[in-house]
Amino acid sequence: PTVEHADLNISISHSRTILFMTTGNGEQGCDVEFVNHRSNDEWDDLLENKYSAVIKQAAETDGDRDTACTRIWCVKESLIKSFGQVPLNISIEKVIAKGIVFKALNPNGEYKLVLTVPVEFLPSNTAIVAMVVSLKIEEKSGEAKLSSGNQSSAIYNKDTRQFSDMFYTTFRDCRGFSGKTHFTSFIDWMGGLR
Repeated sequence: PTVEHADLNISISHSRTILFMTTGNGEQGCDVEFVNHRSNDEWDDLLENKYSAVIKQAAETDGDRDTACTRIWCVKESLIKSFGQVPLNISIEKVIAKGIVFKALNPNGEYKLVLTVPVEFLPSNTAIVAMVVSLKIEEKSGEAKLSSGNQSSAIYNKDTRQFSDMFYTTFRDCRGFSGKTHFTSFIDWMGGLR
């Protein structure tokens, strides 16, 4: 999707009744997906039997293979939406509290970063939110700042080992039982972002 007569890029994702959207000047890519239990064979099929090493690392961080595999799925989807290509290689760049920043190599030989964060909407109803970001180190404060080119910002303080994230939420229930979004909702969402 695009925004006409504006220098903005946009990315939209939904899972069940949750919609997640990013918009900004840079290339956008986002995904949201609820964590569901699947067998190892089902996850291997969904992820095309790739990424086994990074799944193992993420599962050690999360303590749960389903959450780790959902993170990898979201990374893959975010990059496809952003650059139109499936990543060749995905590795963990940084673990910040419950957030994991993944580094992915695309077929053009470029490395891209994707921030993934678990969000609990209701008890035992967790979703993974992912967005393409860039990492900028601010020398004065010693903080690493993740930027997606939009109004969000995620900051990691090396001294206190704390991660903080602030962004405008764009979650909104879809109108129908089918989970589909009516096209007129996009106008409301963009107005809300502005």
